Amino acid sequence: MRLKFLGAALLLVGSIQSAFAVGIYSACTATTGITACAFSGTGIATVTTGASPSVLWNSDASGNAADKFTFSTLFGNTSLFSTIANGSQENITDLTFLTEPVNTSFGPDPFLSFPLFTVAGTPFFGPACAQFGGGACADLMINFISPGIDPVGNCATAVTTTCTQQLPGPPGTPGPFNLANFNDPNFGLSSTVTFNVSGISRDGSGKWSAIFTSQFLGESYQQVINQLNTTGSVTNSYSQATLVVTSAVPEPASLLMIGSGLIGLAAFLRRRAVK
Repeated sequence: MRLKFLGAALLLVGSIQSAFAVGIYSACTATTGITACAFSGTGIATVTTGASPSVLWNSDASGNAADKFTFSTLFGNTSLFSTIANGSQENITDLTFLTEPVNTSFGPDPFLSFPLFTVAGTPFFGPACAQFGGGACADLMINFISPGIDPVGNCATAVTTTCTQQLPGPPGTPGPFNLANFNDPNFGLSSTVTFNVSGISRDGSGKWSAIFTSQFLGESYQQVINQLNTTGSVTNSYSQATLVVTSAVPEPASLLMIGSGLIGLAAFLRRRAVK
């Protein structure tokens, strides 16, 4: 079955500044709105069920290295990440739902990391990050996987247009994946899959949340789930769009900006996916 990810992920952050004088993401305050500290990426994801449900990540570059994604700048030079080379392979850590359960706080565990480091309060990028130790890198740590919000049930035979895939667990317990069918003018019955994760930066200078969205053109979510239930896994290409925003003091106006940014970026990505 040919599965193609045309959707995107987005990260939206409301943060409390670290107790240190300068945090890794302090430079994010230099820009505001949905273009602050933005980057995108592509790769290959494998979703597995069974005794150890998980999401495994691989690079889409030659060799398909494990736990890597291809980095690119999303919104030009407005990003703190704009000096990281497009096409570089950055780190993304597998999700394991037994130790990182849905709808329960855990960790925080490593999720995304980049070659960003600071010296005397000045941010730098590049391989030299390693000589300052892992704690100096711009890690985003995950500590929560949101549950699906659609009806929980047997998605493979559901007659509804939306469904949440249930992972192994007590009856009626939702998994993280929201599935929805739609009619594409060129491909006919198609489907989307979304899931939401969140966490904090390693140095405590930021909080983030991410919505991953995928489209399966020409395939209903019932077909996707049937393959998952039959073979135990589905492997797909994916794309992601990420956004980091920090604020020294989380004022109500900042929270309003964050919410507006999330809605605006989601609408932008949805229009781009439809095209």
